[in-house]
Amino acid sequence: DPIIEKSISKIFSKNKKYLGIAPGAGEKEKIWPLENFIKICDHMTKKNFELVFFVGPNELFMKKILKKQYPDSIFIEELVHKFSNIEVIMASTKFLNLAIANDSGVSHMLSTGNCPLIKLFGPKDPEKFTPIRKNIYTISSNEFNSFDINSITIERVIKEISNLISI
Repeated sequence: DPIIEKSISKIFSKNKKYLGIAPGAGEKEKIWPLENFIKICDHMTKKNFELVFFVGPNELFMKKILKKQYPDSIFIEELVHKFSNIEVIMASTKFLNLAIANDSGVSHMLSTGNCPLIKLFGPKDPEKFTPIRKNIYTISSNEFNSFDINSITIERVIKEISNLISI
């Protein structure tokens, strides 16, 4: 919707780079540790990326931590009220340089094709739960001979980021 896009465009600057982060998921075993997301965020802020967080109602404890850690970050769903969260999340992908998410409902919303998306999987099968698009990339715990999402390393995620965008 052009009205949503216009509203969201006022939040983002054309002169900045943005990383979207969705650290939650409906199932606890699908959640990569928040500490790992924080290390990725620290790495990317050193590379001059602004952070945009997508945090669901079940992850309010994460939101509190992230707001304290990154007070200048964007929680887009707090800033745009005239539209549903689904519409806001999907429209924001036009302004993100990259997004990283656990296998979750939010990751499906970020799968618009407007920005590269790295989806983290464990224990589910990434092929079954990822649409086939050229700019959606998966990292699965299967790569580490495990069903546990905690087996995915920070180094592996940073390597994928580096493969996708110049940092």
